[in-house]
Amino acid sequence: MEEKYKKHAIYQTQLENDNQKLIYEVDNLKDLCEEYEELLVELKRQFKDKSRECEHQKRDYKDL
Repeated sequence: MEEKYKKHAIYQTQLENDNQKLIYEVDNLKDLCEEYEELLVELKRQFKDKSRECEHQKRDYKDL
């Protein structure tokens, strides 16, 4: 009976450790997603600015 208890305790500890590792990985992935979302917003803003600038230059060249 004591052997079963030890095995169960070891198994439980392993499960808890695995769970903590997975929680850590999920948190890291969430952080990474948040960083990518922020980067995407910034890149969209830059694209919009560049597109606007390009349209202005097209009009200027057309006027010339």
